[in-house]
Amino acid sequence: MDDHRQSGYSLFELIITLALASIFAGLAAPSFAEYIDTSRLRSATEAIASDFRKTRILAIQSGQNQYINFQNTGSNWCYSIATETSKACDRSGGSSADFSRIKLDKVAFGNKPSIAFSPLRGSARNGRITLSTASGKSASVIVSPLGRIRTCSSQTTGYTPC
Repeated sequence: MDDHRQSGYSLFELIITLALASIFAGLAAPSFAEYIDTSRLRSATEAIASDFRKTRILAIQSGQNQYINFQNTGSNWCYSIATETSKACDRSGGSSADFSRIKLDKVAFGNKPSIAFSPLRGSARNGRITLSTASGKSASVIVSPLGRIRTCSSQTTGYTPC
């Protein structure tokens, strides 16, 4: 008696496996897209907060005012770091091109689109900038009058609430 057992999977088993894998991938896609959106927002927020901190330190070290100048809001925005207020964006700062699909919703430093860090203890005019994603999540970089810089978000995990 020859007992020939066949090894491997039948076509039916492969089709069922592929169908289940497709269903699970379809369920995971929306949460993955949300994760990508949140990661982009976090990256942009942290990069801008880092530039604020560097500019504050530069003001203290150089002994002169240092400015971060924002231009435009919405999906086409930029900012520069300079020793004076200006409207020109250069590569000293960042832009919407660096952070795809991130909008600059609000720049609020009094009635000016720029913030000045003083060489005296790095103090500044208090205010905030707010960034958002297309899905509606937002995060802010807040500057206190003493120059303290912090990030917050009411909709993104890992941040203190605003």
